[in-house]
Amino acid sequence: MPMYRIVTALAPPFTMVTNLQEGLCLRGLFCRQGDTLMCCYGLSMDLMSLVSRELEFRYDLYLVNDGLFGKRNGSTWNGIMGELVNGRAQLAFAPLSVSARRAEVVDFTTPYYFSGVSFLTAPKLKSEISLFAFLFPFSMELWIAVFTSLNFTAIAVALYEWFSPFGLNPWGRQRSKNFSIASALWVMWGLLCGHLVAFKAPKSWPNKFLINIWGGFSVIFVASYTANIAALIAGLFFHPAVSNYHDKSVSRYLCI
Repeated sequence: MPMYRIVTALAPPFTMVTNLQEGLCLRGLFCRQGDTLMCCYGLSMDLMSLVSRELEFRYDLYLVNDGLFGKRNGSTWNGIMGELVNGRAQLAFAPLSVSARRAEVVDFTTPYYFSGVSFLTAPKLKSEISLFAFLFPFSMELWIAVFTSLNFTAIAVALYEWFSPFGLNPWGRQRSKNFSIASALWVMWGLLCGHLVAFKAPKSWPNKFLINIWGGFSVIFVASYTANIAALIAGLFFHPAVSNYHDKSVSRYLCI
């Protein structure tokens, strides 16, 4: 049967230690703490005993001298990680948290215990807000497409109105019956902005159909813009320092 040196560290209820009773380990497994023979017990010790029986290997179990799990200081590791990296131990049975730095130098088994630890971080205040923040809800390409469509639709509305026998005139003395390019643009802008301003509605049926289509698009545009600008306002002032577990600031310094 193969023989492995296994390291652990005190971490109740995973690994606990007690003195021998008349030279016997009545609870748990024999382990060494320095030069003293002790008895180690706990969840990790029960798991190690089960694994050793299933895989049929012997072990030399000992407690790490500094009692730490392991942190890298420059190019060296301390604690359990130092024992593994330096080759003084082949295996470790302990509640050793998985982190990105540790995973670079040792191999972890499939996690068998998940902690309920949460991270609390203070949000960072953004002091500078761009003058063009109102344009952030949509991309620049989408804004260009919307304004281009608005101008082309306004030109089409004006032409339909001028050439229709039931439409308004492009010129004349009666302002109430005149419909110019400016009038068409005002109609398009009024609908796009949620019909917040009064405008002169065209009279021809083709124009009414075209304006209804533009009005439907405007409803969708205003709803999307309102939702995006609300989310943007919430994110402009505060943003979390940690976005998720895989954030470098978490995986580098903290463990779960």
